[in-house]
Amino acid sequence: MYQFLVDAWATLRLKFYPVTHYRYSLSITVLVLLTLGLINAASMPPFFTGTQAGLIGFAITLTVLRWLTLCLVMKNFLSPNSPLLAWSGYILVTEALMMPLVMLLYFPEIMAVPGFLWLGWIMTVQLIGFIQISKLKPSKIILAYVLYFFCAIFAGTILLFVFFNMGWLDLESTLKSMEQFMNLPDTYISGQ
Repeated sequence: MYQFLVDAWATLRLKFYPVTHYRYSLSITVLVLLTLGLINAASMPPFFTGTQAGLIGFAITLTVLRWLTLCLVMKNFLSPNSPLLAWSGYILVTEALMMPLVMLLYFPEIMAVPGFLWLGWIMTVQLIGFIQISKLKPSKIILAYVLYFFCAIFAGTILLFVFFNMGWLDLESTLKSMEQFMNLPDTYISGQ
């Protein structure tokens, strides 16, 4: 875990290593993804309803799915002949840098601007790292991000349908809650 933290600190300072440097044990990978999944579960939109286990399971599974999707897309764009999860360690380090955003849950008013700036910095760090490590043009990496965005939406939608069909998330209640949530601005405006 110490090496993971050292690598995260170096990444924050825009110090990057060859992609083969970012190799971590399965226990560290699981721990980081589980932590990120729990943070995502705590920050899920209020209109998602279902059992607590279903909501947590969905958030954790979606976190792992997004990480795997980014790993596969970047591998295919940046180094097609490399092993299947060649970029998994670097992506894990940069995704772990989002953990401090948990402070938004506790202090949303105070941490909104710093949280937005932190998120922007992490996204910039990840992009610069991909450029420096792969030695490819930024346009190719941005194209990979665009492909990742569409793949992640597609995979997330399928995952959502699976959770609804299995009954782990409640579709009817979610749709009603979403409708009420979407009508909040109208209610607020007409109430004035």
